[in-house]
Amino acid sequence: MRPRKLLEAFAAILEHSSYHLALETYARLGAKCSRCATSCQLFETPGEPRDIPCNRSGLRFRIYRRYCTRAGVLSARLLGSGFVLTEEYIDEMAEAFYRCTACRRCKLTCPMGVDHGLVTHLSRWLLAEVGVVPKALVVAVREQLQGVGNTSAIPVPALKDTCEFLEEEFRDNFGVDVKFPIDVEGAEHVFFPAVSDYLLEPDTLMGNAAVMHVTRGSWTIGTGNYDGINYGLFYSDRMMERIVNNLVKEVRRLKGKKILVGECGHATRSAWFARTFCGPDAPPVVNFLQYSHAQLEAGKIPLKKTRIKERVTYHDPCNLARAGKITEQPREILAAICENYVEMVPNRTENYCCGGGGGTVSIDEIRQFRTRKMGRRKADQIRETGATFVVAPCANCKKQLKEVCEDNGLENVQVVGLHDLLLKVIDLGGGGSAPAGDDGASPVGLVPAAPGRDAASSRVTGYGGGLVRSTVEWLVPYRKLRHRVTLGVTSLLFHVAIICVPIFLAGHIELWARATGLSWPAIPNRLADVLTVLALLTAPALCLQRVLASDTRALSRFQDYALPLVVALPFLSGFLLMHPTANPLSFETTLLVHVLSASFVLVLIPITKLVHMALMPGTQLISELAWHWPPDGGSKVAAALGKEKELI
Repeated sequence: MRPRKLLEAFAAILEHSSYHLALETYARLGAKCSRCATSCQLFETPGEPRDIPCNRSGLRFRIYRRYCTRAGVLSARLLGSGFVLTEEYIDEMAEAFYRCTACRRCKLTCPMGVDHGLVTHLSRWLLAEVGVVPKALVVAVREQLQGVGNTSAIPVPALKDTCEFLEEEFRDNFGVDVKFPIDVEGAEHVFFPAVSDYLLEPDTLMGNAAVMHVTRGSWTIGTGNYDGINYGLFYSDRMMERIVNNLVKEVRRLKGKKILVGECGHATRSAWFARTFCGPDAPPVVNFLQYSHAQLEAGKIPLKKTRIKERVTYHDPCNLARAGKITEQPREILAAICENYVEMVPNRTENYCCGGGGGTVSIDEIRQFRTRKMGRRKADQIRETGATFVVAPCANCKKQLKEVCEDNGLENVQVVGLHDLLLKVIDLGGGGSAPAGDDGASPVGLVPAAPGRDAASSRVTGYGGGLVRSTVEWLVPYRKLRHRVTLGVTSLLFHVAIICVPIFLAGHIELWARATGLSWPAIPNRLADVLTVLALLTAPALCLQRVLASDTRALSRFQDYALPLVVALPFLSGFLLMHPTANPLSFETTLLVHVLSASFVLVLIPITKLVHMALMPGTQLISELAWHWPPDGGSKVAAALGKEKELI
């Protein structure tokens, strides 16, 4: 029975992973304000309430609250009613969590800091443990772990033939002997592209090899494992752990030093978890964009004098850019080799997903959904740039964007890799004919990319994109105010008021001083009055905006309307105490109301979403910790579920 199996899997995952704290926090914080809807491209297109990220995540939180918290279990036992997990509910979850691409754009606008992409990621794993997973993903992973050893089922002889063919292409077209080294021990870099590049993207691979050739880079391709693709990232941490372990094993077999990932967003992101799964001594990960950027910056890549003349734009793969890790490097390369480079808007961490993220690009049966509903916003972005070339340094993004262009009337647009364009302008010194460029070459110094919203954070390390930076940006929500400005400003003023008055009112500080001997500077009473009035005005305004916004209204419960008004009650009674001439009640009655209402709010804090007052400053850290699992966590989950020897 699927409900029982899902709950068993949930218990095992919470015990052997780092998700528990994040779920506990998110389940308490969920405001269902639907601010996340303003940044979800899926919701933008059909506008269905089920596609609002916080509504989708609520499906998972409901299970957690009912079955994984003491309050939920006790309530069910005492009342004998309430939510029950059913087969139909599991089907609803499957539909919801595979409509989402887990691009994590919604996290940028969530005022509570909830990572809905993380919730989708976890939910898909749970669904996989009860057999609910798209066939395309299972087939690819099965081939990788139990078949030939890669997702495209390319045998080693075919790999070698392809590399030899590409070497011949270099000799015929460029007049130079460029090698694709295979099974070289002791190389600095062991190369793992998306294996589909060997079938579909020869120019990308040739661009990679050309860069290594002119920079005299130390690299090799291993015949034991030559596929960077990791579809486990999209549906199962158990599978992802096994695939990452295989990458590390191949590097160690060849006595290499680093994992060099080709142009693939999810392959890079999953490889970044090497030290999570394999310990601190796992080899470091380098994306080829980072390598080429560093070499070009050092003046080690000679370029032809003629640059690419066609208009070029750049698509930020979510798995590279959402965390702010790889955004400026490709732009600086393109600025050096293109005469007419234009940006999509928005870009960098705020980019729109290609529409095929989260592995959905591999599901051909939903192409119309991917390219029309999910891909329409990206198609509009591309059309607005007027670009001939769209650079997408990711195998999945390339496939999706090519289909998006085909299905949205952009037949004249070419989707290419960044190294495809580098191949056109790099000077190999062979004197042969080249696809573009002329004689004469010179090393090029890089010009910084045009300033963007994330330029200052372009080279941060770690998956979280800089924990301190992300926390500061979240606590000072100037970006979030751009989305639903009225709601954002109202909420910000409400929170400023309800925080400052209780802490910095002179009368309150005096009570603290009498009780503990501690005191601090107070705000003037006139300012306290202004902030109190602000709290009294913004509390009902928040409720009114919930009523007026249809998407928010559809998600709201009684407590969502009641809590702001309950919080405002101590401010109303306190204001009347400070202004007796305006008080229709006696001083004693008003004081009693003030003390009781304030005490009631304090009681509500740990048992309602008001707890966000304590938890919000730590949500960025909590989210970051959730993405770092204990070593062998997936294996322990498999053991707990009796699936150690289960075939994929």
